[in-house]
Amino acid sequence: MNKRIIPAAALIMLFFACDASAFVMVRDGESLVVIVTSADAPGSIKLAARELADHIKLMSGAAPAIVSDTEYQGGPAIALGDTTIAREHKVDIAGLGVDGFRLVMPTSDVMVIRGRDYTGATLPGRWGKHAQLHETPDGQITRYGETGTLFGVYWLLRQMGVRWYAPGPDGTIFPNRSTLDYTGGDVDIAPKFPYRELSEGAWFFGRDPEAALFFKRCGFGAQAYLDLNHGFTNWTERFADRPELFETRGGKSLLDIGHKASHMSINFSNPAVLEQWLADARQWFTQPMSKYWRSAPKGIPDESRRYEFFGAFSAVPNDGMGDVEQATKQGLLQPARGPDGEMSEYIWGFTNKAAAALKKEFPRAKVINLAYYKYRLPPSGDIEPNIIVGYVSSLPRWSVQKQKMLGHLRQWAGKKPAGLYVFDNFSAHNFYEHLYGSCMIMPRTIHDFCRSTEGIIDGVAVNMRTAPHKNRNLTFENQPVEHLNVYMLGRCLWEGDLDLEKELEEYYRLYYGPAAGPVRAVVELIEKRWIHAMSAAERRIAQLPPGASYRNRSKVGSIQSMAELFPPEVLAQMFAHLRDARRLAVEEPYRKRVQDLENWLSEMRNRLRVMSSVPSYKAPAIAQLPNIDGRVDGEALQAITKPATAQEADEDGNVVISRVYGLSLVENAAGEPMEDAASFYLARSGDHLYIAARIGVKDPSQLMRQHTGHDSQVWEDDCIEVFMSNPQDPGVYCQIAVNSRAAVFDAMNGAGLEAASAWSSGVEAAALIGSAEWYVELAVPMEVIEPMMHNGAIRFNLMSTQRAGRDKPAYSAWSPTFGSFHTISRHGLLVLN
Repeated sequence: MNKRIIPAAALIMLFFACDASAFVMVRDGESLVVIVTSADAPGSIKLAARELADHIKLMSGAAPAIVSDTEYQGGPAIALGDTTIAREHKVDIAGLGVDGFRLVMPTSDVMVIRGRDYTGATLPGRWGKHAQLHETPDGQITRYGETGTLFGVYWLLRQMGVRWYAPGPDGTIFPNRSTLDYTGGDVDIAPKFPYRELSEGAWFFGRDPEAALFFKRCGFGAQAYLDLNHGFTNWTERFADRPELFETRGGKSLLDIGHKASHMSINFSNPAVLEQWLADARQWFTQPMSKYWRSAPKGIPDESRRYEFFGAFSAVPNDGMGDVEQATKQGLLQPARGPDGEMSEYIWGFTNKAAAALKKEFPRAKVINLAYYKYRLPPSGDIEPNIIVGYVSSLPRWSVQKQKMLGHLRQWAGKKPAGLYVFDNFSAHNFYEHLYGSCMIMPRTIHDFCRSTEGIIDGVAVNMRTAPHKNRNLTFENQPVEHLNVYMLGRCLWEGDLDLEKELEEYYRLYYGPAAGPVRAVVELIEKRWIHAMSAAERRIAQLPPGASYRNRSKVGSIQSMAELFPPEVLAQMFAHLRDARRLAVEEPYRKRVQDLENWLSEMRNRLRVMSSVPSYKAPAIAQLPNIDGRVDGEALQAITKPATAQEADEDGNVVISRVYGLSLVENAAGEPMEDAASFYLARSGDHLYIAARIGVKDPSQLMRQHTGHDSQVWEDDCIEVFMSNPQDPGVYCQIAVNSRAAVFDAMNGAGLEAASAWSSGVEAAALIGSAEWYVELAVPMEVIEPMMHNGAIRFNLMSTQRAGRDKPAYSAWSPTFGSFHTISRHGLLVLN
């Protein structure tokens, strides 16, 4: 590439021809400065130089040269990082906060931007090297390690009018000027929150460099990876011969029952657990760091910096700490502290012991635990000073639980932990998987969260995952709507006193131009709907009877479906605003930005339309009830082996399958076909409804089948569930769950009530495990069903939970609810007469 370099003497003459109070970089389309870095500048400073040069060219057409300090021959310059120029003028980084920078103009023709910059080997994290680094000939975009100088360059560019609202060229806003200058003074700036990580959003560092660059331009960064993750998930595999390390159910170890590894409750009341945890921590802090640096793209940091980068060890329990039989027997739980504190003394008591023991051997080491589930509150006593706390939150819940959460955080801050962070979810998919496809844009809530927690917490780790959990390597796919969340969070984490109204007015005006008003109305409506839906969920929790189970609180306290968020009348308002926006945005790039937003919301609307209808099925009659022995044969076997895809519709548009078909289940959260999908056949035989189901499984030996007793927690296994209710009165419904042992749970449920499991359906059940599937047969007495019938039909659904060989359970349904299995309004119709 040809570069035009103006001699230094000419640059000086041009420079002083400008306003003496301004530092001029470009005059009348001519670059007056060179950008200077050290000859051995780290990748982040090389990137800073390239970003500065490229954006100056975008604005003015002039491209300043980038030279090393050994090549610099004097004259106007912008020196980046630790250069000879910075040292000559005694510009250091003393007193700067994490990721901070200092912009100084020691003379009228020299600007120095120097920040706290990490210069060692690339720091690793959890998700593999593709998540940590994107490298180009011009520099590195890194996820971890301080990049203060780079942030200083971005700050300077903002002063000149550059904005980055979304990834890529389309998201970059800049003025066109033939003269560029800086009229401000010297500054020392650091972010208000030292730790600012998009936890799962960083997957796209190696897959989507534009998104990775957007991440940095918005101000995100972290000194090092903070392991806010579960610390016991591999114990099931490692300690298969030590059942005493795990909790029990009915006196039997969960290890013997075969509970899922990631949900295996640890028996923290057993001293052997602390001994083993300490042995693991000892190994972590004594073995060479290279053993744990497998995810680093290149290089191993200096061993002496171990505690700076990997100085904490996780004591976070596994998810689903529902089994606490041993802890309960020993009186270690405190139900009186409520659902947020029942386990606090128990879990944090263990954490305190672990931290104290670790500190004796490794005085600089720290212990990490998360405050969530039933141990969200701190313990009543002090905590060890080497404990790092991660408080689990979610953006929509903050909007309705602010005072409660702030109270929790202030209590934790009063315990003076080694660090206090919030682990949050800023995307609909992370918040509720069944809401994937809905849009969550909440700039006001983000601003309120940051303003309220400044000075209380040390930072945030935010899930911004916008792709299904099973597909972690996708790019930042939801940027037409979620870019504003990223942008606002980054701004608010740096500037605690951010003028929200000014920031939003500027965003809508610059990004959407003449369509600013209608688009703003859409975004504000979306945020209000999330707050409205969460408020409704809070009211449902408040209506529960005293002592309601955590499971039931979670069930009623969730947003039940996307339709609850965006009912038809709200969609109509949104698209009316979008029509106005499209009418106003006739020129590019505004037209395309409005169109991208409308396209994304149209996909959501189409998904809602799919959700608005349910299937119907007319059950055939058979002369004789088959033997209920799990050996499905005849017409039933043929039907479930090759289930139908053909469907007919009645005059009202309802799907009706009137011939004898087997029916396939689809993914419950998305309504899409799934691998190893279950299929079923049903028919009426005199006094019984006969149901036969086939559930695919690659390795039947991995089937979760821990429950054997009647009315045990069968839903925790691989199982099928049948739901039936009166179409006119869905408030009361029956539920029958069966696992591969033919263990049955049956209950008559009422809206807002605990399951009445004392009720019995009288169902006869049998199951049989095959080579790549398992079968179940049910015979449900019609005397149970007939009271639910209306005009010869009942509401009906058959659903499946498949756990075998999966990291996460797969939930499927004949009539997908796109949420809880118990969303009765989404169940289909079964015609029986």
